[in-house]
Amino acid sequence: SAEVVAIVRVVTETKLDAHGAKRPKEDRFRDYLALLSSGTDAARKAALVSFADQLDNARSLVLSEAAGHGLLGRMNTAPDQKLRHLAELRAVLAPALTPAMLAAYDTATADLAATVAAWHLRTGA
Repeated sequence: SAEVVAIVRVVTETKLDAHGAKRPKEDRFRDYLALLSSGTDAARKAALVSFADQLDNARSLVLSEAAGHGLLGRMNTAPDQKLRHLAELRAVLAPALTPAMLAAYDTATADLAATVAAWHLRTGA
């Protein structure tokens, strides 16, 4: 439906610029935050999709590290940058989320922060 297409457009990054070159990650993230903050109906619904995606990603990274898979060192986004993005994204998502959703997001982010801190100690990275 048109509604689903509008939501997908909000959560889909424009990875290439007009010349076909890959856009910097930070530029893509800033655009993503701006789209989620736009106040449109699609943006409000996309915030829920983004919340679910980020919550799952954070939890998966914690579980992956606990299982010894070492994903933190292989991510395209540096672990500390991921934590910063989660913090910035929280402020944008908060108006669309229930208190229970925010608590789950905060717990997952705190668990990931502890995992990243332990990873830094273990790897010296």
